[in-house]
Amino acid sequence: MRVIAAYALAAVLACGTVVRAETDVFLRAVGFALTGSDDADPKVIGERSKCVFAIKNDVFRLNNVHTDRIMIQGWQRQQPWGLVKWVTVGLHGDDVVFEETTEPAKDDGSETMRQMRAAIPGMFKSHHYTYKERELHLTTDDQDRVERAWQYIYSHGCIGKQSPF
Repeated sequence: MRVIAAYALAAVLACGTVVRAETDVFLRAVGFALTGSDDADPKVIGERSKCVFAIKNDVFRLNNVHTDRIMIQGWQRQQPWGLVKWVTVGLHGDDVVFEETTEPAKDDGSETMRQMRAAIPGMFKSHHYTYKERELHLTTDDQDRVERAWQYIYSHGCIGKQSPF
């Protein structure tokens, strides 16, 4: 009986490790797809199956994205200091796909800040914005990896939507 219990416990622990490892890969893919960086730390908002993720003050609602309209494009521009490369990702939906909250300006009590507070009081309040379309500017030049990350996201849990046209 102890042997059976030991095998059962080992099986449960092994399954938990596989699920956790798959979740870690999924979250790394989400972070890279949304930022172009391996250092992104996406947080799941609510149930993971709803595919709502936060990175800093930004919230992404990936189940609202029209997956057939995701546009991924590599760019480059010659600058005096060298060639600069990046990738853009266009997200579209008929509901909110992106939210951001801006932090209020810091008031250091100076005369300039007092004048700004009088002239532009809204600058000293946080604001919340929602968007049905968003273009992400990723700080990577690895367009293939960005494409693979988006494919992984929609083949491992997020469902997205199809555009109506």
